[in-house]
Amino acid sequence: MKIGIISDIHEDINGLKKAFGILKENDCTEFICLGDITGFSVDEFMSYYNHRDANACLDLVKNSCSAVVPGNHDLYNTHRIPKFISNFIYPENWYEMTYDERKKLADNRIWLYEHSDLSPMLNRRNQKYLQSLEEFQIYSSESKNILCSHSAYPDLSGSTNHFIANSNELGSHFKFMQEHNCTIGLSGHHHPEAAIIATDSSFELKDFGKFQLPNELCWIVVPSIAESDRKLGVSVLDLSEMTIEFIKL
Repeated sequence: MKIGIISDIHEDINGLKKAFGILKENDCTEFICLGDITGFSVDEFMSYYNHRDANACLDLVKNSCSAVVPGNHDLYNTHRIPKFISNFIYPENWYEMTYDERKKLADNRIWLYEHSDLSPMLNRRNQKYLQSLEEFQIYSSESKNILCSHSAYPDLSGSTNHFIANSNELGSHFKFMQEHNCTIGLSGHHHPEAAIIATDSSFELKDFGKFQLPNELCWIVVPSIAESDRKLGVSVLDLSEMTIEFIKL
């Protein structure tokens, strides 16, 4: 069985349609979305300003994907406080505070969005849908359990402004995977060039191509979809061959 994986759409409906087309051409029958469906940052994504459409992206993801988790932008755009977080405690009235009050409390430890992000203009149906998504989901197949999250435990939504840089930082995530009987972890958020495959002892940046999965716990960071100056792509996980293929978008 081939599973198509997408992440970091950021309201780019044209990119999302192209991504699904490529995945279907590669015989994917199931699809996983790893978050940040919303979140249009003007300083990064202006190239598709005129065709951004958060509601159309959410409708397509909702109708196509077997597993969907929210990213940090999705939580912000529905005024949700992360359940899983490290190094910061959100006050209950976080979204009632002024930007300056939150910036002072954040102390450069978590993302703040007002200075760069435009409103996704969500309809009520998609607001409720995003609000219903759990910060991690276990995708179960006949042979493997896969932990799906936007980033790594304990910051599953990627709400802190720290990016994982080596295997030494993944001990808590691998333990979390074991607690949920998962041998593969999938995340987005990092917008890598083009992907990352990590184990307890290795942390490797991968270009586009097909790779054999290691015979141990592994964490895979997939490429993003949203049009930017990064390498963009989709991923195909083949559980019968135990391979992951990163395909240029």
